[in-house]
Amino acid sequence: MINRVSVSSEKELLEISEGTNGIPDDILVVDIGAGVARLPRADYAVDLLTYDESRKHITRCSGKDRCTQSHWIVADVCDPMLFFSDEQFGYSFCSQTVEDVRDPIGLIREISRISQSGFISTIHWTYELNAQIGMQWGSPTNDFVGYHHHRWAICVNNGVVEFVHKPAYVQWNLTDIRLAKEQMIQISWSDSILAKEVLYWGEPNRQSFIRFLTERWGDQ
Repeated sequence: MINRVSVSSEKELLEISEGTNGIPDDILVVDIGAGVARLPRADYAVDLLTYDESRKHITRCSGKDRCTQSHWIVADVCDPMLFFSDEQFGYSFCSQTVEDVRDPIGLIREISRISQSGFISTIHWTYELNAQIGMQWGSPTNDFVGYHHHRWAICVNNGVVEFVHKPAYVQWNLTDIRLAKEQMIQISWSDSILAKEVLYWGEPNRQSFIRFLTERWGDQ
């Protein structure tokens, strides 16, 4: 069940990350998609990056890493995590990952299986589809919107995390740019969390796609 959804800046993500330091020591924590911004409180981590590659980068927040190399698992997070048992973890942390992967539905299903509660953070869909951020990724001109490597537009609708595949044309057509909400959507959940893909069958243009999402999700 989703307990809380907030739309905020990345500052709140850092505050939530820092807050995990207060989780009791006897509760196991796993960071799914730890990557270059791992969670120091995590006892276990899963990512395509190796332990050594991850440590070339700073952590997401302050604190000494708890996860040792023996508990750092190099794996595709979209595959079943058979190395973990059901409800093995009291808390799971998954930040800036679900928008990148090929199968976020399967990933969230596994997160729900292996943990009793958790937190998921991703890019708010209005920011993803409207913020001109090309310069952040080495573009010579700020000529596209959103993050080029993200695959999904994401929102919580009626207690379910919904994913709509993000077509390429929404990044290159800069018409119909409107003010985006805050950058991040933060989701706290317990017991289990549901996700599904929503298919878009409309006209292949930016305006129709954004209209479809706005009618389904409003500006939440």
